[in-house]
Amino acid sequence: MSPILRGDPFNPEKSLIFERFVKFPGNLSKFDIHWDDVGKRYYSIVSRVWNQDRPTTRNLLSLISSEDLEYWELEYDLLDYTHMNAQQVGFQYVSFLFDKEDLLYLCRTAFNGAESYHDNNYITFHRVQNFRKKM
Repeated sequence: MSPILRGDPFNPEKSLIFERFVKFPGNLSKFDIHWDDVGKRYYSIVSRVWNQDRPTTRNLLSLISSEDLEYWELEYDLLDYTHMNAQQVGFQYVSFLFDKEDLLYLCRTAFNGAESYHDNNYITFHRVQNFRKKM
């Protein structure tokens, strides 16, 4: 659950007010949300929680979308390494952008002998061609 805070656009110095929680399918790591003018949806790439007993695992990276920023849908998995040791494999802190029909993203990646899922040993670049057609 992620909190929604409301501010006063006419008084930006005023404290934010808690409004409600939104069920967001990512775990406890940084994420970006971007509006796609072509698909008319918001998109995010998240380390999706797939094991409720271990919500901090980050070995499943997924593309999600929303029409309203409140209700999120899984589009598809981008990187699925759930078959590997979750303590040594991690994908997190993704930044992404749209390049016409493609989706480009950079990912802080722990793989091939990383000390832990959080202590990355790579920054990886990925291109998903025609990402909207895969949905």
